[in-house]
Amino acid sequence: MGYLRWSAGWLTIVAAAVACAQTQPQYAGPSILTRGRIPRSGSGEELIRLRPYASLAGVYDTGLTGIFTDEAGQIPRHDSYGVLASFGALGYHSWRRTVLGLSYDGQARHYTRRSYYDGLDQSLALNLAHQATRRLQLEFNESVASRRGGFLGLTGPSFYSREFEDLSQDVLFDTRVHVLASVARMTYQSSPRLSLGMGGAGLAFEPRSRALARARGVLATGDLAYRLTRFQTVGAAYNFAHYWFPGAFGEAFVHGALVEWANQLTRSWTLAIGAGGYRVEATRLRQVQIDPVIAAIIGQRTGIEVFHRVTYIPGGEAQLSYRFRRGGFSASYRRGVSAGNGLYLTSARESADVSIGYTGTRKLHLSANAGYSRLSSLAQTLGRYRSYHAGAGMTYRLAGPLSLFARVDGRKYNLRGTGFGRIYYRSTVGLTFSPGDIPLSLW
Repeated sequence: MGYLRWSAGWLTIVAAAVACAQTQPQYAGPSILTRGRIPRSGSGEELIRLRPYASLAGVYDTGLTGIFTDEAGQIPRHDSYGVLASFGALGYHSWRRTVLGLSYDGQARHYTRRSYYDGLDQSLALNLAHQATRRLQLEFNESVASRRGGFLGLTGPSFYSREFEDLSQDVLFDTRVHVLASVARMTYQSSPRLSLGMGGAGLAFEPRSRALARARGVLATGDLAYRLTRFQTVGAAYNFAHYWFPGAFGEAFVHGALVEWANQLTRSWTLAIGAGGYRVEATRLRQVQIDPVIAAIIGQRTGIEVFHRVTYIPGGEAQLSYRFRRGGFSASYRRGVSAGNGLYLTSARESADVSIGYTGTRKLHLSANAGYSRLSSLAQTLGRYRSYHAGAGMTYRLAGPLSLFARVDGRKYNLRGTGFGRIYYRSTVGLTFSPGDIPLSLW
């Protein structure tokens, strides 16, 4: 009887393990970069619990730049003190098969001397990952914002899609801009080692000022990943994009291919690399000089012609990340093609970022980041755009849900060959109200 009871118990355990294996997705090794990843909390173990917050802070901005000229015909640069009131929610909520991520941030801003830059900014990132079946996973991301410049130091940056980042990080002026990136993806695990993915996205960049170009885009991607070992994954991806610019004649068709490799170096370190290239076919209108003989007849010295160009550029990306018990570190690099920033249209975009977050105690959280981006137009005769940025912040829990926070951000950018450039700083100090056991990091 004892043997039979032991056998029945063992069979029950085995049956439960088999049932669990049938309902849980197969381990696919470290993810290739084109598939992204769900952001983790500072501990690297649990998803950040969804939490509301509200804050009130004093702010000092330098290098505010409107899209107009002053009496001397120069683009102005303004400095001002102000008050910044923020409210929103940040974090994740999970169910048995579904994980929902949310970052919503509303900011009401008032300056003491420069009321032109006053206003209400709003941004929202919504992530949804659903395990539809044992083999099929669906992912959706909606990233949308209406802001007057000010994308620097955006709340919950890791919740926003890479497509949104390409449109929002290089805005030149402190003017109202609407940005939308809608992304959907599915991944099918055909075997314990092989998985296939496909997805699509729609983009919109809408500046209020008609001095800047509007942009639209549709993207499609397909990839496959093969797990070599438990710690290594190789893959290949194909990308297609179509960009067009309402109100300004021009469009571009982009085809790209990448070969990728990801390696779980240790329990804490992960490295992922991709290399490939892009074919960009761009069309636009451009002004040309008319032959002097023809000009003497028609009375015009310049004319407009359709310009068509095919360009091949290298592409690639890399990411090194480290997770430890109280924080995390990440360094990334990307080179690809974007729809530009309203002044630059279809462009080769290169960017790099480094970030670190550390929760020293249950009361203190520290974070810092730095990076750069560069745009090179593929259909315009413009010099390169370069931008460098860095920031650091601190949140200290005072009592209960009340915390003190302070942050400093800086950005330097210039357009080569034009003499136009800016150095922008923002300093904020204030109080945040958010329930929870540890300080909420907003950056």
